[in-house]
Amino acid sequence: MMVVDHVGLLVRDLDAALVRYAQITAGRPQDLGVDDVLDCRWARIELPEGPPLELVSPRSDDSIYTRDLARRGEGLHHVSFRVSSLEDERARLTDSGIEVVGINPDHAGWQEMFVHPRSSHGALIHLCVPPSNA
Repeated sequence: MMVVDHVGLLVRDLDAALVRYAQITAGRPQDLGVDDVLDCRWARIELPEGPPLELVSPRSDDSIYTRDLARRGEGLHHVSFRVSSLEDERARLTDSGIEVVGINPDHAGWQEMFVHPRSSHGALIHLCVPPSNA
């Protein structure tokens, strides 16, 4: 089973973006955090219906997201799909010739990997198995 978990947006100023996206969507900001591994700040906005928005902002010039901002600017960064087994999806995708990257079996309790944009018509696809308490 695959279902949309969240939509990721890359922003320069997380605090300003939280205010603006809450206004636009009538959503509620939730779960603000810092990711030391990816050197970013993030927050989720729970929407009245549908999957949440995840806002991500780099904390320093060394963050991978700083490079993404320089290349593509602010906006849609990734679409995340919740899957039941990362290994099953990895095998299914690679058997189909689809390039997967960034495989991480434990990123703050999440299992995750990405479909490279070369394999998905330019979109970054995030596949994840959330922790059991998410």
